[in-house]
Amino acid sequence: MIDRNQERILCAAYRFKKGYRTPNCQEYLDRTGKELEAIYHEPWREVFRMATGWRHADVLYKWGKEVLDQSDGGGFMTSKGRYVDRTEGAKIAVAAGQCEPNITFLYSEDLY
Repeated sequence: MIDRNQERILCAAYRFKKGYRTPNCQEYLDRTGKELEAIYHEPWREVFRMATGWRHADVLYKWGKEVLDQSDGGGFMTSKGRYVDRTEGAKIAVAAGQCEPNITFLYSEDLY
């Protein structure tokens, strides 16, 4: 049985480069004068700083390298709305039973 309180890996993710706003976030800011992140409580506002997809290559293809921060090689979004790197992602996925128990560095291919 799945423990709904246990953090799990949802999908591959990259952070947006500092200062980049998605078109939806920019449109909301233009219309209201408020950052969209401001209406959410931590840690959920972090989801506005990420581009997500099934695989890391999907994210790169959709958004392009010019707007994504690739300094850490990409990471993952968790069920708690957090961005984690591949090492922490492996620990979470192993604890949740989402992948093989002997991995220390998570790839999206390990999940699906």
